[in-house]
Amino acid sequence: MSARRRIHALRNDLLSKLSEIFPDEVRISQPSRKCRARLIVKGRFQVSLTARYVWQETKWLANIVANERRLITLVARLDEQNMEFLDFHVFKQMPAARNLYARAGSNFFPEGVRLLDLPHFCRIAHELYAQRKQKRAG
Repeated sequence: MSARRRIHALRNDLLSKLSEIFPDEVRISQPSRKCRARLIVKGRFQVSLTARYVWQETKWLANIVANERRLITLVARLDEQNMEFLDFHVFKQMPAARNLYARAGSNFFPEGVRLLDLPHFCRIAHELYAQRKQKRAG
């Protein structure tokens, strides 16, 4: 299987796993065949899922989809063989850049909240959503 297909399959597996962990809070939505699948949390807000994959030896690359960068985003970092996820971070929104790069040992996104365990995903996503809402109102 090609690396691109493997990463796509891992991303879809992660979406399914989150909907299984949170059957009453999370559902998968794919607006059209051209759009990537996203998560809808409690029917209130969308969450994008981006996989950070190894690009050159110890460099990671995350492709940011322009129409998803303002969504709350779950970033999943893959191991050096792009076979499984190492860790997860949740962000209020992504930077305007199309691609983001990081070297091993660097803090890829200091403003992201690291998930120690996937069952914390909904709580963190709700907190970030509330912060964004409060910032817009204030």
